Amino acid sequence: MATIINKEAIILQTIDGFLPTNTSLDILRLDLCHPIVSGNKWFKLKGLQEAMRAQKKTSIVSFGGAWSNHLVALAYYAHHYQIPCKAIVRGHYKELSPSLLFAKEQGMELEFVTTNQYSEFKNDLKIVQSQYPDTYILPEGGNTEIGVEGAADITSFITKSYDYVCVSVGSGTTFAGLRRALPAATHLLGFAPMKQGAYLNLEVAHYLPNIDTKSYTIIDDYNFGGFGKCPPELIDFMNSFYQNYGIPLDRVYTAKMILGISDLVRTQKIPETAKIAAIHTGGLQGNQSIAAALVF
Repeated sequence: MATIINKEAIILQTIDGFLPTNTSLDILRLDLCHPIVSGNKWFKLKGLQEAMRAQKKTSIVSFGGAWSNHLVALAYYAHHYQIPCKAIVRGHYKELSPSLLFAKEQGMELEFVTTNQYSEFKNDLKIVQSQYPDTYILPEGGNTEIGVEGAADITSFITKSYDYVCVSVGSGTTFAGLRRALPAATHLLGFAPMKQGAYLNLEVAHYLPNIDTKSYTIIDDYNFGGFGKCPPELIDFMNSFYQNYGIPLDRVYTAKMILGISDLVRTQKIPETAKIAAIHTGGLQGNQSIAAALVF
């Protein structure tokens, strides 16, 4: 299947002077590959049509919240390939978020359900499949074996050797794919942006049955109040980082990760001589809710 991203735009950008001592930091700029299907999103979706053909499905149903990067990317993807697509959205809203407005404009049908209904559907996909027998059911965040396999391809852009590769973690799909494909000696460090997000260590384990659990860690120490929370100090950091290095970070995932890396080096939980790569997973559309406070 032809790609819709620009692979040539993806670079490893060296960030000098951000981390203390001799610690080296490079950022893999997956955010540059596409304005909408940016970051890790394309990689999780790229095997979708093949999976649909294998199951003889002609449309898609997936899941997400009001600011879901996954739904935005999927809506664009489905519109591009002219695939009927529906989203089961958590919650009811008097006014649609820019993310949901975009998805609707792309032709995605939106079905709003209560939080309890959403959890029921998310945890038992057979319920949804029974309602939509001819539809491919894509779990929240693209969390499937197909998504994991696609995410593993991200490592082809990591063309240097690192002691640590760092990535934000939502569903765990990208994290699992990276861990499969990275060298065993490289420690994969995941930053969960939600409270009590360390549970994701168990969530990814079923994708990694033959991988040494000592080779990866997911931490939730840098959630800044919880998923989607963006206190003033985080906004200040995003602005400062952009002014110093020209890299826009998103408020939900990458900003928290970069601050977390800095703190781990400062507190010597990551050795000062370590070589680190951080993966920019895109998701910049989520910044629309704080656009007035940003300099980029």
